[in-house]
Amino acid sequence: MDLTFKVVDTDKRRHYPGQRRNRKVSNLPAHRVDPAKKAATVTELPTTRRSLLIRVRDPRDHGAWAEFESIYRPAVYRFARRRGLQPADAEDLSQRVFQKTAHKVREWDEVGKQGSFRAWILLVTRNEVINALSRQRPDAATGGTSSSQARVNHIPDSHSLDELLEKEYRRATFRHAASIVQNEFTETSWRAFWLTTVENQQSQTVSESLGISIGALYAARSRIMSRLREVVTQLTKEDE
Repeated sequence: MDLTFKVVDTDKRRHYPGQRRNRKVSNLPAHRVDPAKKAATVTELPTTRRSLLIRVRDPRDHGAWAEFESIYRPAVYRFARRRGLQPADAEDLSQRVFQKTAHKVREWDEVGKQGSFRAWILLVTRNEVINALSRQRPDAATGGTSSSQARVNHIPDSHSLDELLEKEYRRATFRHAASIVQNEFTETSWRAFWLTTVENQQSQTVSESLGISIGALYAARSRIMSRLREVVTQLTKEDE
């Protein structure tokens, strides 16, 4: 997976995830994680999608289900909204999809069916969208012809939803990688990276606001981007 910062959803009300406002800002970026700690961090990374599908079968593993839902539910919701559902209806649809998923995943045999479970989610979502639109009241202004029926007729195949799910997976992967890597660097280093790379602020402006040289900013950003790529690769690597 390419580490593309441009596609990351950024809440502009905060500077970076997990902002530590009370921490004293040091003057400069040093990578302060020792090799042993770094090795431990990598080996303890969350499992990949294939293993996650196995973990979510365990009703006691609440963390696995939360991770699974955080990846896929936003994409289901956005797909429903793009097909014309109101926010409350899209939320209800997302809930129904994941209620069905919760039952199905416990009996799913993933061996030899790579990608099949996601294809099933695509099918369930598309069917639920069609059902939801079909239940909407006809538009009287069109002489009894439901405007929602027109939207039903123009719902694309699962390809567009598949793209949404993949994009949401990339976002979730970046967010998780960022939460890991942030703890390995000083706050000043992280802000230098986040403000210039994710929020696209001018490097000169950021360096002045942080009280560091432009060279120090570039060095910090380079180290963090390199480490993020490492972690993203680890997160997305298929199980051996």
